[in-house]
Amino acid sequence: MFEAIVSGHFVAGHQIRDTGGVLEPLHEHDWQVRVVCRAGELDANDVVIDFVLLRAGLDEILNSLAGKSLNELSALAECMPSAERVAEYIALALRPRIMPPAVLYCVEVEEEPGCYARYYPGGATQPD
Repeated sequence: MFEAIVSGHFVAGHQIRDTGGVLEPLHEHDWQVRVVCRAGELDANDVVIDFVLLRAGLDEILNSLAGKSLNELSALAECMPSAERVAEYIALALRPRIMPPAVLYCVEVEEEPGCYARYYPGGATQPD
């Protein structure tokens, strides 16, 4: 199994409900994002996926989130924009750009240092 990993970041705000159900104040994070693609075999160029294309796709998605309140995005309006939902959003937006033999294995989001959430899209092999 081969993996290719790219990372990026964006600054955006969000509000989520705390354990008591109270909506916390709007606050920003410098969201760190890692995308992992896997393939059982390499493509004709002996790579899992072209890093330049993968990074360009990720950067386009992250740039669309930068400087925004994530609560106001239509794609996240039905849920709380938690780190888990942000990882899911990025994965679903990026997945159509991934060409075989590569598959999008997971998207990892670090909301603040040491606080991570991962999303494994359907059809991806689950963690080892």
